[in-house]
Amino acid sequence: MNKNKLLKILIALSTFVLLFFGVKELTKPKIVEGIKTVEIIIIDYTGDEKVTIHQKTYQTNTELLSDFLIELNEKEELSLQLQGNRNDPYGRSIVMINGLETTDWNAGPWWTYESNTNQDCLSVGFCGGIDTVPIYDNDVFYFTFTSTFE
Repeated sequence: MNKNKLLKILIALSTFVLLFFGVKELTKPKIVEGIKTVEIIIIDYTGDEKVTIHQKTYQTNTELLSDFLIELNEKEELSLQLQGNRNDPYGRSIVMINGLETTDWNAGPWWTYESNTNQDCLSVGFCGGIDTVPIYDNDVFYFTFTSTFE
């Protein structure tokens, strides 16, 4: 193999490696350390209207939404059940909060969530998986149990 061809292959390989690690670094959650205020609003929309069944503001030093939800479960502030693995492509799914449980993944109802304050959710237009969303001070998260998507 001549030197030019080898050099081109090395440059292409180096570029690929730099791009791979650059994209990986840019897409990982931005961790915010310290105490943060977070409001959780839980809505049951399995009937004709939306009913708020839980609304409370908490203090936490957790960094990711999933860890915060697990903390609330351990403190018995919420009853929570997750499915899957943190390292799955989309992370874990919420199966149950406070007795409202998804029993049929094809027909629903399912748990959805959104935030109108979290800068990561706002920047892409939706909230990613609970294992990837960092918590910022004064975040508000809405968890809705629903069979419809509006």
